[in-house]
Amino acid sequence: MESYRPTKTTLLSVSNGGFGLIEAIVSMAIAAALIVVFIMLIIRTVETSRTNADRLRATLYLRELSEVAKDLEQSNWEMLASATSTCAFPSVCHPQVAGNIWTVASSTESLEGGAYVRSLTAEEVYRDQLTFPNFIVSTPGVLDPNTKKVTGSVVWSGGTMELETYVYNY
Repeated sequence: MESYRPTKTTLLSVSNGGFGLIEAIVSMAIAAALIVVFIMLIIRTVETSRTNADRLRATLYLRELSEVAKDLEQSNWEMLASATSTCAFPSVCHPQVAGNIWTVASSTESLEGGAYVRSLTAEEVYRDQLTFPNFIVSTPGVLDPNTKKVTGSVVWSGGTMELETYVYNY
């Protein structure tokens, strides 16, 4: 009887079939990994975009509080000066428009259905002396009736932002 001897062609065809299957599995694994990474990248991008949009809105609301304080400084200083009786400063107040001018009212203000809560506080300012040059100090010091420290605050589910500014009656 004759013995069977495989030829090189036979060995290559058997080997190619196995390598083709391995190549297909490796290709599918790489493709699956790339798809997972791509989906994770999209999800992270959407989350970051949403967070940045929320932060931008909070920044705009906070900037508006600063502008209100500067407007009150120029047009309605008495509102800031008598704010102690109006809102029991330095407790929390919020700005509102009354008769085409900015005023302050007690409590916080809810915006966008409560998604953002903003407030405004004004505090007395003390200086080391009333004559120039002088510096703002914490108590004890000389009360400066023509300066107020105004702090705006915006709170939302993503965090809290505050902005302090000084307003002057000049």
